[in-house]
Amino acid sequence: MTNQEVRDLRKAVDTVIFAIEQYQHDTHDLSVSDRQDLREMALARTKLQEAKLWLGMALGARGDSGYPQELLDHCEERSV
Repeated sequence: MTNQEVRDLRKAVDTVIFAIEQYQHDTHDLSVSDRQDLREMALARTKLQEAKLWLGMALGARGDSGYPQELLDHCEERSV
C-alpha cells in the first residue's frame, strides 16, 4: 500500500467518524431509552479514531509525517 493509499484510507475512516459524530449530535436530544445504541456508537467512534491513529503511525514509521495543515487527512465534510 502506498503512502497516498494510506492517506486516502485515513480520509475514508474520518468520513465514517464524522457520520457517527453527526448521528450523535442529531440524536442528542432523545431520551436514553430512545437511544439504545449510545455505548455501541461511542465505541465504534473510538475504535475508528484508533484506526486512523494507527494508520498515521504507519505513515510516520515510513518517514511520512509532519505534513502541512492543508494536507491533513480529514474527510471533505470537515474541511467546510
